[in-house]
Amino acid sequence: MADIYIINSENPKDIALELQQLDSKNNYVVLNSKSPKAILMELEELKTNRRIHAELKRKTDEAEKEKRIKPWRDFLYQKAFEPNKLSNKEIENLCLEFYEKFILTNNRRLKNYPKAPNINIIEELKWWFPNKLWEPAPRGGYRCLVGRYLNKIDKEIRTEIPYYRPYGLPYQDPLPRRYGALINRNNNFGGIIQYGKEYERLYYINFEGCRLSEESRIFWDWYQKTFDVIAMYYGKDTNTCHVIKKPDEWKIEDNYTKMYYRYGEKERFFFERIEVPKWLYVTPAEELNPQDYLLLQNADVKAEFVRKIGVDRLVVFGTVVDTYENYPDNEMWAKSEYKIIDMHEIIPSRRKRDLDGIDRGIAERFSYAPFLYMKNQTTGVYHLEGIHPRCKTLYDAIKMRYNGLNIKDYDIKDIK
Repeated sequence: MADIYIINSENPKDIALELQQLDSKNNYVVLNSKSPKAILMELEELKTNRRIHAELKRKTDEAEKEKRIKPWRDFLYQKAFEPNKLSNKEIENLCLEFYEKFILTNNRRLKNYPKAPNINIIEELKWWFPNKLWEPAPRGGYRCLVGRYLNKIDKEIRTEIPYYRPYGLPYQDPLPRRYGALINRNNNFGGIIQYGKEYERLYYINFEGCRLSEESRIFWDWYQKTFDVIAMYYGKDTNTCHVIKKPDEWKIEDNYTKMYYRYGEKERFFFERIEVPKWLYVTPAEELNPQDYLLLQNADVKAEFVRKIGVDRLVVFGTVVDTYENYPDNEMWAKSEYKIIDMHEIIPSRRKRDLDGIDRGIAERFSYAPFLYMKNQTTGVYHLEGIHPRCKTLYDAIKMRYNGLNIKDYDIKDIK
């Protein structure tokens, strides 16, 4: 749509009304000003007001949408992390209910699945699935059957809500991507941990009130029950349903950087995807003992220990490369107690992260990781500052730190 302005007409409103009726695709606007300058100012004011109005409408629409979907998002998060409430017998019945309602009632499906499935209940999130379960759902698997019902539900939702677009909601996964490796979403035919499309169906059906056919409603009633477990998989070769129970306690903390879960007395602790000992997880950084670093064997866990305690508290494990004591005539360096300390034994490698912040593993191993160790003359606090690997002497390090100044003649000023 274009804006068409009518200027200097004896009856501009009548003309605008007539043209608007003949040409509804464009928007006709009457300008009352006569001089070119006044016309330009009026045009600018109109455009500004329209931009402001459009921005206010956009923000109002976003606020209204957020208000509508907040109960859905809260439900998902609560449902994902609620403690397990099903007994093993109830989980077995959930799998058998699927077989009885959606396979036994269909002769063609019964021919492919003549026996009720075996059921394997798993009390572990970080579970290594048989290789075939990592692959996309094979033709004829339980996932394929579930997919047919879900596709039918999609069509029914679209009939009532023409603007329905899977993955179109501003959605935040209750299980962040950085923990995605703990749960295989590729071949699950039920469970609370999904790709996202299933969650949107839940929104439109349960929160927007979309009506379903009787067949789809029977399936959806069963499917919602699976949200009381983490995930469900079917291995056709062994005719086995693998079901991951919800933990008795499960939480993600500190802006998604820490995760803890418990099955009975068995607890596991993670810094993102790296499993760590309980003492490292629960002990505040300021209470960690640097000597505890020696208790660790795994390189990834060591890196998490260093990240938490801070490299400045681990200088005891470094190697002094150069020190202020080698320069007795430099009083300022002695006051700051400058040292170069090689910390490559503590920081053996650089880890690579993608744009989402997900740790992609070791990218480069260090043979030399120099830090400039110094005392703040104002506060008396010691700290470390990473320097370039080319720095072998204090002259190199401080020259780099002070942007290439001639450090032999440079005196640090304004120290209180």
